[in-house]
Amino acid sequence: MKILIAGASGVIGQPLIDFLIQDGHEVYGITQSKERAQIIAGKGAKPLILNILEREAVISSVANVKPEIVIDMLTHLPKEYTDVHRMPKLSTRSIFSLEFLNGFCRDLLI
Repeated sequence: MKILIAGASGVIGQPLIDFLIQDGHEVYGITQSKERAQIIAGKGAKPLILNILEREAVISSVANVKPEIVIDMLTHLPKEYTDVHRMPKLSTRSIFSLEFLNGFCRDLLI
């Protein structure tokens, strides 16, 4: 199965890549930097470098990959949590929900 993970290079995304690759899936991972893309590639997944809050970049990437499943593992775990940290998650949910509703993928896991 073709799976796209947002936040693939993070603390949750990395072990998820290992699990999915071991289970035989074709995995794509979104990250924002070339350095983190190397981590994704080193685990056997295909890295996509983009800013997840840039709507057109997300739409283009999802359309090109055509994943069956999108998994949102975006995290940025701050030392002190405030309501400001909720905004990116709400934004990515809106972005991925749009792609899901437009039929780019079969399932969306947030």
